[in-house]
Amino acid sequence: MTMDDNHLIEPDAASDLAPWGQVSSVAAFHNRWLHVTLDTVRLPNGQTYEYTTIRREVEGVGVLGFNAAGQVLLQREYRHPVNQVIWQAPGGLTSPGEDRACAARTA
Repeated sequence: MTMDDNHLIEPDAASDLAPWGQVSSVAAFHNRWLHVTLDTVRLPNGQTYEYTTIRREVEGVGVLGFNAAGQVLLQREYRHPVNQVIWQAPGGLTSPGEDRACAARTA
């Protein structure tokens, strides 16, 4: 929906929600943790757009723990992307085929 002089204008639902057409797809990066794909798509209005998809190769788990006083327990860890030691919930990646509950117990 858009606004025009304080009135809502309903978009044409058929054209607004039309699927995008795929023009091309390139595997841009792949390692043991993730896979990055760059897709060139054609939008319903005819324009092309580069759409980036990031897929994890394995699942991740996180744990939210509480102490006897009901306070949330966090850990401190250096994180390179932000170049800082930060507070975070414990967690990590699962091994292929590993049960998430089991992985959470060792996070």
